[in-house]
This record gives sequence, structure tokens and C-alpha cells, in this order.
Amino acid sequence: MRRVGSRCYPLSTGELSGLTGMSKRQVQYWSERRLQPHWLDERGHRRFEAAAVIVAFALSDSKQQGEARSR
Repeated sequence: MRRVGSRCYPLSTGELSGLTGMSKRQVQYWSERRLQPHWLDERGHRRFEAAAVIVAFALSDSKQQGEARSR
């Protein structure tokens, strides 16, 4: 485990979800489509490094922008 600022990495799906405001299912969806960088730990759980947080915020922002345009 590595500390960057106040966060310890890698993050779990739930931790990334809570940090970005995305649902766990959204994090899983983007991971399955290989847009969300991750790796699997020894138990097969997704783990996310700091770069994944940046991508998650970008995906989250683009989703919100798309919703604003369609109103």
C-alpha cells in the first residue's frame, strides 16, 4: 500500500466510487470496457491506482456534461 496525499493506494471499487461520486456499478462498467485502468488482486478484486482516479473524474464529468446537454 502506498500513500499519496491523504489517500492510500490502491483503492477498491467502493473507495473509488465514494471518492468520485460514481456508483460502484459505473466503476465496474468502465473497468470492464477498459476505460478505467485497474488490476486484479490475488482474490480477483479490482484495484485502482492514482491514475484511475483522474480517469474516473473525467468520465464522471463527461457523463454530467452529457446529461446537461440533453435537457
